[in-house]
Amino acid sequence: MKEKKLLIVLSVLGVLFISCMAYVSFLARQQDDTMNDSMAKQEKISVVNGKKPVEHGELAASDTIEPTADEKESEPLYSFKRVNYEKYNKLENKLLGWDEDGKASKKKNKKKQTKKQKEQLKKKMDALIQGNICRLFDEDAIICPAEEDNADTLGRIWALYGKPDNPKWFEDFWHYTILAKNGEDAFYLELYQYSGMPSIGGPTSGIYKEKAEIAAKQLSEKILSTLPVDYEWNGTYEDYGIRMKYYVKNGQAGYEDTLSEALEKYFEKLEKAEGENDKQ
Repeated sequence: MKEKKLLIVLSVLGVLFISCMAYVSFLARQQDDTMNDSMAKQEKISVVNGKKPVEHGELAASDTIEPTADEKESEPLYSFKRVNYEKYNKLENKLLGWDEDGKASKKKNKKKQTKKQKEQLKKKMDALIQGNICRLFDEDAIICPAEEDNADTLGRIWALYGKPDNPKWFEDFWHYTILAKNGEDAFYLELYQYSGMPSIGGPTSGIYKEKAEIAAKQLSEKILSTLPVDYEWNGTYEDYGIRMKYYVKNGQAGYEDTLSEALEKYFEKLEKAEGENDKQ
């Protein structure tokens, strides 16, 4: 009887031992599968980010692994040089077939151009300023920045490129023509006040479109990382007859506006006429 009970106990222990061994084996397989999945994920992340697979067991804490500076695909770095606006204007008129007043020239080029000459002309025309690329503030901003902020930005540009070109109207309250270069690539950008805020213009179509967007971003970063210099700049907003003044004094940007002389005379006449009507 005792022997029979002993055999039963031994059998139960044997079954438990076998079950435990099976469970341990199961856990080991699960751990191997998890490790393999992690390594596969790591290799996938590494390839996507342009890196060689890391050694096993060196997974990053996040789901993405940033490539090193050397492994990143580097963007071309552009140099920026201010050019004379009058010279640029003459070049633009010549390429576009305009006269000095910006109107279509009556002179016609009778020489027949070769295919290579046409390609060279197209390249030169693609390098011209065509339209607005970006603003020097948040692209998603709906409200224009404060005039003091505009004055501060002009001070930063002034520190880099000196006094701006004389404005012809307020939408071009100040203006700079910039030549962007990188190797054989060369095209024109402009810094100006557009729709109430500092902006960058340049090629918006053709072979330089995407390159100009990269250059404009680099120029914007260069400007906004530069400290403003003290200056004073005056102009007139002809649409409303308002005299405008931007300035930076002792590092503090400011803005003033007054009625233009013509508008002051207009209001003086208006007040005089109203006074005469009241007497009657």
